[in-house]
Amino acid sequence: MSIGSSPPAATDMPNATGDEPTTALHLLRSFKECQERRVAHWHEYNDAFSTYLSQPPPPVTTATAGQAASTSAASSDAANLTSPSSADQQRAARTPHSCSHAAAAHDAEGAQSGGRIAISDDMLQEILHLVTQGLLECSHRARAIQTELALPHIDKPQLAALVGRIQAKENDLLRATVERDQLRKVALSQQRDFNDKIASLDARIASFRDDIAQEMQEVAAEMAEL
Repeated sequence: MSIGSSPPAATDMPNATGDEPTTALHLLRSFKECQERRVAHWHEYNDAFSTYLSQPPPPVTTATAGQAASTSAASSDAANLTSPSSADQQRAARTPHSCSHAAAAHDAEGAQSGGRIAISDDMLQEILHLVTQGLLECSHRARAIQTELALPHIDKPQLAALVGRIQAKENDLLRATVERDQLRKVALSQQRDFNDKIASLDARIASFRDDIAQEMQEVAAEMAEL
């Protein structure tokens, strides 16, 4: 993935994650914070999708054809994690505020009605798009940290490779999750049976999450040694 031009290799250069001195420990701390934001985005995603799937299924109409187009937008967002445009990067910078605003608005409406409100297809797509953009922003941060760890004044290629492996697993996780949840939506709206395929994707998702958790344990061990 192209992140832009590489920063100059100087010990006092501005780093990609803040104003503190650029050290391997600081960069790994920043990456850990990036992963914590990812976890928050995933919680938001899962909460929205669980609420949507727990609702009574809508009647099957010709409108369901439009759902394929809307869910394909989520697939496009997932693909953009590996090949983002400059416009994606600009939107990603605004995402944390937008995503939190959408979630807060949904929670406020639910509180007023005595519980979580129903999520329409349009509302679900808005939430999923914002969450995906939040994950995209985390992807940019992770790649920037990976690049900086490999620069001569840091010279930690093994840590850069570790961050790169985690980022690759995060991309795999997003793609598998989007594919699974497209099937879950179609199964709900059209009363079709995709249980075997969904179960297979669930297993892949669990494997990716386990791999990421193990790699993050290695990040914690590396931080303890720095």
